[in-house]
Amino acid sequence: MKSVTTSGLICVKDKLNIEYSVCKIDYIINEDDTYKFVFTPYYDVIDLLESDIFQGIPGLNLDLRKEEYIRENMRPVFISERVPSEKREGYRDFLKKVGMDYMDPVEYLIRTDYKYSGDNFYVIRYKEREKVVLDNIPSEYDSIELIENIINNISHGKEVYLDNGKNINDKNIFETLLFIYSKIVRKQKPKEPEEPITIYDLIY
Repeated sequence: MKSVTTSGLICVKDKLNIEYSVCKIDYIINEDDTYKFVFTPYYDVIDLLESDIFQGIPGLNLDLRKEEYIRENMRPVFISERVPSEKREGYRDFLKKVGMDYMDPVEYLIRTDYKYSGDNFYVIRYKEREKVVLDNIPSEYDSIELIENIINNISHGKEVYLDNGKNINDKNIFETLLFIYSKIVRKQKPKEPEEPITIYDLIY
């Protein structure tokens, strides 16, 4: 039976605007109109996150640590909270706004800038997880750019290696780099301009 698959990545950002890919989501529709959603959590990325940023994915019990969560011929909670149903008023307008003629829920989430009020998740187009060797990073990068590059690669679930072959996808290493990065970013942040002194201030 022929089928079509649309794949995306469920993401969330932290206070430093670092983007984390926490789960792959696939929408598979068959020629007989049966369909399923497949959620593939990135536990290695999820385990990096504190509870104030990530409290789980709606409708999935991640404590089970399943490799995949499959929902067949039904709209999962994650989808129903974010994607309009055919019965919703203005349904066609929602599709038109994102340049779609028919509803593909994952494609819709990739194209829309709508944010669900219950959490900070959004969906981007799927990219394969890659192997990154730090020796291949551009030599013109300064220290902060190098740290930012490493953080972003790990937060997207990529395998990061030193040029000696050592893998550095380790929570302690990540938290150390994130700590250093946050300190540098805050130090570089321009200070708020001081209020000018007025005659009123001098008198009173």
